[in-house]
Amino acid sequence: EQSTNSAFVAVGIAEMLIKLMGVSNLSATIAISREGEGIFMLKTYPVDYEKIIAIKLRFANIMSWVTVGLSTVAFMLAGVANIVAVIGLFAGNMLYMSAMNRYSLYRDLKKPKVHWKNIVEITNNNISTLIPMLVGSVGGVFVMIASVVVALLPINTYLVALIYCVITVAVSLVYYFSIKAKTKDDITQLFERIE
Repeated sequence: EQSTNSAFVAVGIAEMLIKLMGVSNLSATIAISREGEGIFMLKTYPVDYEKIIAIKLRFANIMSWVTVGLSTVAFMLAGVANIVAVIGLFAGNMLYMSAMNRYSLYRDLKKPKVHWKNIVEITNNNISTLIPMLVGSVGGVFVMIASVVVALLPINTYLVALIYCVITVAVSLVYYFSIKAKTKDDITQLFERIE
């Protein structure tokens, strides 16, 4: 039983890697800045700003969900953990990526870098793209450590998987609801402030 539980060390590492891949999603981190000075043309279109943000968020989520889906399939095919752990890995990370994409996009909406000559300038020397990665990695490190600690418990593997699922989903829910509360600013006002 203990050797099977040690597979949760791999679950914890996979959890951390998936979260790091997801929080480095540039389709969310530079969603507004990527428009460059074209954002001023976009502001003249008769389209609701909230719809523009919703589309950008949806695209970022799709990119992250594909990453989570493919990572989960690879993890499942490796046969490292049982199906309960795989479901927890998938569900927790889908929710987590939705939260982090929202956070990244709203950070960029508040302080976009739209005056650039080369798109590489957006990410070079830009601490704004690093902050979401740091914030997101905290949850990944916590779940990774918790997975390893739970794996050391001398209990049934499915119970370990269930505890892991509760931890990863709980961390994702905390991130989701705290980010949702933090990003309640009026999108129209934020868009109109872009200069």
